[in-house]
Amino acid sequence: GAALFVEHARRADVDRAAIYGWGEAAPLAALFASYGVRTWVRLQLSVSMSDDGLYLTGPVTKNIHWNKLSRLEMRYYAIRKNRAQGWMQVTLGGSGVTVRLDSTLDGFPAIVRRAAAAARDNGVALSAATMDNLRGFGVTDLDR
Repeated sequence: GAALFVEHARRADVDRAAIYGWGEAAPLAALFASYGVRTWVRLQLSVSMSDDGLYLTGPVTKNIHWNKLSRLEMRYYAIRKNRAQGWMQVTLGGSGVTVRLDSTLDGFPAIVRRAAAAARDNGVALSAATMDNLRGFGVTDLDR
């Protein structure tokens, strides 16, 4: 009887360890799943620009009209400490809509130039970092 009890207790510990292992892995699995969904959505998006605004269509539809642009942030994300390699990300906002685009997007320079012009025309206050990044990107007409 005692040997059977010990064997049962040992198996219960193994089962409990397996359950706890899955419990600890669940948040990590959820993180990777959410990243996968986000990547899929980004791959399905189509970005187009006109004289009136920026249009994203796909699983998520967002529009920002240039005359309503009230936020422009441009950040540089460095891969190396010497900042020699990296990518840019622009955040545009207006009328309760926020859009983030990175420099891997085809047409990114034209979008940034048009957004900078709209920000200038609309009197949007730009941070020093955004102004430096825009100048580094070749946008020089930032003053009204």
